[in-house]
Amino acid sequence: MIHVQNIHIPLPHHTIHEERVVSTTPLLTLPLELVPHVMCYLSKDDLSSVSLVDSVFRELAASELFKTLRIDLSCGNKAFRCMDVLKLLDGSAQSRVSIAPCVRHLIVESRLPLPQSADEMIKRGYNMGPCYVKAMCYLMEKLLSNVYIIDWDITGAMPPHVFQAIVSSSAKHIRIQKTVFTRPFPLTHSSHAHESLHLDLVWFPPETDPPAKRVLSVFDDLLSRSSCSLRQLIWEGCRTKAYIDLQSCTSFPKIRVLTLDQVAHDMDHIIPLFLGESTLVSTLAMDSLSEASREFYRTRGHISTLERFCWINHENDAAYEDVLVFLRANDQIHTFQITSALSSHVLETHFLPLFRSEFKNLTFLKLIWADEQIPDASLEAISELVSLRRLWISAGNQNIYRNTWLINHHVLMERLKPLEQLQMIGFSHDTYESKMHPLAPRFGDYYANKAFPEDLSIQDYLEDEEYDAYRGIGVTDYERMFELQIEMRVIAWERMHRQRMLDVAYSYATAFKCLEWIYIGQLPIARDTAKGQSGVPSMRITVEERDPSAIILSKKLSIKTWAPW
Repeated sequence: MIHVQNIHIPLPHHTIHEERVVSTTPLLTLPLELVPHVMCYLSKDDLSSVSLVDSVFRELAASELFKTLRIDLSCGNKAFRCMDVLKLLDGSAQSRVSIAPCVRHLIVESRLPLPQSADEMIKRGYNMGPCYVKAMCYLMEKLLSNVYIIDWDITGAMPPHVFQAIVSSSAKHIRIQKTVFTRPFPLTHSSHAHESLHLDLVWFPPETDPPAKRVLSVFDDLLSRSSCSLRQLIWEGCRTKAYIDLQSCTSFPKIRVLTLDQVAHDMDHIIPLFLGESTLVSTLAMDSLSEASREFYRTRGHISTLERFCWINHENDAAYEDVLVFLRANDQIHTFQITSALSSHVLETHFLPLFRSEFKNLTFLKLIWADEQIPDASLEAISELVSLRRLWISAGNQNIYRNTWLINHHVLMERLKPLEQLQMIGFSHDTYESKMHPLAPRFGDYYANKAFPEDLSIQDYLEDEEYDAYRGIGVTDYERMFELQIEMRVIAWERMHRQRMLDVAYSYATAFKCLEWIYIGQLPIARDTAKGQSGVPSMRITVEERDPSAIILSKKLSIKTWAPW
């Protein structure tokens, strides 16, 4: 399946239309740098109308309509899917509009179930076939001459030729997710101007190989060639006892955003490359699983450029004392986040008192409690951090399939009232109670059960036709009648939940006058400034469906998020 969609990535018109444009049309007399910023306000219908004016406007509209190419390899033969893409792009070159030069963002993904073992993951990658490999390489190296971002999200082993094609393309921002390497290979050539890299790679060398052969030199090749241009690096995933050799890398003078998460068995020579005395890193996210990372926290001391820090604690608070040493030396940071739950004792005894006494510039805090409720003492301590503008908190089970934090918004609003400057609030893994029928299922949490409250009427949340379907009017087949009733109950529950969360969001917007955005009940809700009257907030949900994995929340607030543009 092939999807083409639109995102805002500037592409000057002359890049696609090689001839000089001579036009008296006001839009085309603007400086080239300004045209994309005007075009992004046009709807798809507007762009379709613009394309009918003449060939110049046709090319201009195409540069907006075909910025992103999404290739979904989860259905059918991968080679056939790739050949479909090649035919589409090659065919467009012979027509009045050439699509390939317009593509700036390439997304290759698969929605197949995650493999259950490393062997399955490896097999899935190397069963792709030569036609698929050839097609993908030709696509990235030859056809997409202006691609700026490549987002590879295919779980499995990656053929070396495909990896070579990705890093040799014109893309300056590359994200490679859930990819396995089973044998070392060198890069024959690559771009020298990568500005951001997100590498989530697993290195599975054969167990029979001696340590000397377990070195994956591709990291050395890739990072050394990008060392002078790299501004953001998110590097994670090498969880086995393999070795990463970065001997040819000396420094990364432009890197500002860095994530190191279980990148190698031997990190002692990797950390100084990025976080030495001359580092300019302003955003750091790092784990504490290796002795090298714990030693860094204990001994590195002050980093004058550091502004945002995330401790990737992997459900393990054993190294918290080392992290506290690092925090005391860097009390200038304005953002602190953790990725897994910590005990109330550790948070209340060590972290929160430290923030209260020494961190005068703290504007963003993300904390997770291992308990199923956030203690009042913790909330009281947070309420004293009056400089906070963003707050992300969670508690209880962090598995998306069973949320256990039965949140009490009345208590939270009352305790957090002193935080008058709050602009964004995120609640993840929050769950709620419903007044259910005694026979309603209770096998899962609030979101899994979707039990409609007994004191509400389903009819109030369904259209007339939907309510007729719920009642089985006009349906003679009993099984179909039962299916329709379940479907309509789910629809009614989702609408009820959205309205319930809107009501809660309205309460927060009323209590916190500066609040612009809140994530609650797996829904992002923003203040609608166009509709709100003076002193009366108006809130709107910004998505059509719930976000069970909190992906939207992470993209909005997590400092680990890849930000290529």
